[in-house]
Amino acid sequence: TTGVADVDTASFRRITDNLAQPEIRIDNPAAWRIALDSPGEELTFVAYAVDRAGNKSEEVKLNVIRRRLEIFPFEVVEKRGNVATVQGKLRFEGERVLEEGPDVGLDLRFMVNGTLADTAWVPAADGITSSPETVEGSAQGAIAFQATVLLGQAVNNVEVLYSWNGSKPRPFPKPVRHTNLRVDPPLILIDALPEVTNQSEISVSGHLEPYFDGLALQINTPIGFQRLPLDIAGRMAFFSRTVRLLRDQENEISFTVHYKDSQILGSSDHAYKVFCDMRSPTCQDVFLREEYADRMVLQVNASEGLSRLKGRITGGRRETGAVEPLESGALEDLAIDPVKATWEPVAYRVEVRQPYRSQSRIQLELTDLAGNTDTQEELILRAPDSLVSAAAVRRAIAEGGEGGEEPGSIQTAKASFRSGTIDFWSPFLEEMGMSFVPFGNQRLEMSEKEVPEFAWFRYLREIGESIGTPGERQVPMVLGDRPVNLVRGFVKWFEEQTDDGYAYFVPTVDQWVCAFAGRSDPVLAREEIAEWFSPDPDASRYARMGKCFTETPTPRYGLNKLQESGSRPANISPSGLLDMEANVQELVIQQEGGSLFFVIGGHEQLRTRSDFLSHCQTARRFGEDQQSLQTKFTGLRLCRRPKTEDDQPRP
Repeated sequence: TTGVADVDTASFRRITDNLAQPEIRIDNPAAWRIALDSPGEELTFVAYAVDRAGNKSEEVKLNVIRRRLEIFPFEVVEKRGNVATVQGKLRFEGERVLEEGPDVGLDLRFMVNGTLADTAWVPAADGITSSPETVEGSAQGAIAFQATVLLGQAVNNVEVLYSWNGSKPRPFPKPVRHTNLRVDPPLILIDALPEVTNQSEISVSGHLEPYFDGLALQINTPIGFQRLPLDIAGRMAFFSRTVRLLRDQENEISFTVHYKDSQILGSSDHAYKVFCDMRSPTCQDVFLREEYADRMVLQVNASEGLSRLKGRITGGRRETGAVEPLESGALEDLAIDPVKATWEPVAYRVEVRQPYRSQSRIQLELTDLAGNTDTQEELILRAPDSLVSAAAVRRAIAEGGEGGEEPGSIQTAKASFRSGTIDFWSPFLEEMGMSFVPFGNQRLEMSEKEVPEFAWFRYLREIGESIGTPGERQVPMVLGDRPVNLVRGFVKWFEEQTDDGYAYFVPTVDQWVCAFAGRSDPVLAREEIAEWFSPDPDASRYARMGKCFTETPTPRYGLNKLQESGSRPANISPSGLLDMEANVQELVIQQEGGSLFFVIGGHEQLRTRSDFLSHCQTARRFGEDQQSLQTKFTGLRLCRRPKTEDDQPRP
């Protein structure tokens, strides 16, 4: 300024929101510089000077704008485990951006999930560039930077802040951040597991790689889930656990990784399936398929896939006409084609180096894929146009008396029910106190009441659970804290016990609502359910007939206590089913063949008509959270239909 030599003092004050801030004296008016601590914003100052004679100059208003200060681009260039490397380019205008020294110029800070991280940045490979042009005396340039950030949660938000001359870090005018930055799960490497075993327990071991602090591993099995202790060795963590298997069914084993606060991070690529086969294989039939002078070709129908089959001919009708035993000999290996693991009946074609004789018998030693072995003797039958079971032929021979005729023409059904054959009386269902009600137009039937505790406890005892009481027929089963996958094994077991020509299954959501209303169309069924719940005579024929839902039955609702099955006959459903609206919510699946369980129906924690209605029209996803909240109010109702050819085991 002119006349600066005569200036004695000078002062300025900042104007914020039209309010003047305290004056600040300028120590050296000849070289007046103001350190701006808010780049990118407009600042207003008022300044004046006083000469040696005490004369005060006019106040001068100054508007100062720090030019562009932004980061673009900003990206994650590498992520390993819970460490991410971020990179960006700071673009700026202004002379003092690049000044060096403690708390001088610009500094970048990093905030992770709302907390400042102790992270330093460094110039990236392309370093610092500056163009020779200036705009109103301000240099333009860019700084490429890189920083390594520790991710503190499974899902993270990372933001870049700036600090000017050591001031408090603040966001850029245009926020610079990455959201939903997920920690990479480690690899879960599992030591080889058997596809099938005849042991009730197996050892599951492996390791995580890489391991970092905060990781936890959970193993999930049909029996339940539990955290695994980890043995840390550098960047790897080893684990080993003995896992109990459910007998005579496929067991699915999977893993879930957690990182900090039990937040689920991810799972292994796939579930490992191990079939626990504790049953010995059996031979269902042996048929003569081809006959030669010195050998015969047989069809051996085994109950499941085999790893080995041995045999020898033990008897047959001699030329004299008498049926006599043949000379004993060692069991010989019969060549069989390998099959993939299967627990459905399998037909094997084998060649025996002996000629066929009438009523020949063969001793077989069967070894299944799990190593279970059984030996049995079978009658070799000529294969008729329609194959019959060896058991049926043995019965026919026994009933025909001594020296019976060749049984090739006997047409006797198998002991197990074929498609279209239904037994309308099942001793097992009578013992369980269960009956079924038809609904819709697809030959479907739903159990009148929920599955009783008596049936559930018997199944649990058969798979090795320790159950101290036989259970009650009048009380519905509840899942409790047992894994929901047990239900699949129960349904299969239940069908085997009935053996009445019906296929039993967990109903779908639509089948459940159709059974409630006695309809075939789920849309119409839901409308029917709404009408049944309505107390308005003008809107509901059930209300006009006095057969609609009542909120005050005996026993009353909302007691938070299980009731005996069928104890509220006043609220029988339109189709004649009991307890659809209450007692226990019932397990269903979303669609046929689905693997995820849902629940539908009311339970004993509900009180109002609207709650009962919504619970009977809409299914809810069944998960561990619901299991812990409603552990004593989740049960099951079974659906059934006559078996078809698709339900029959294929030879």
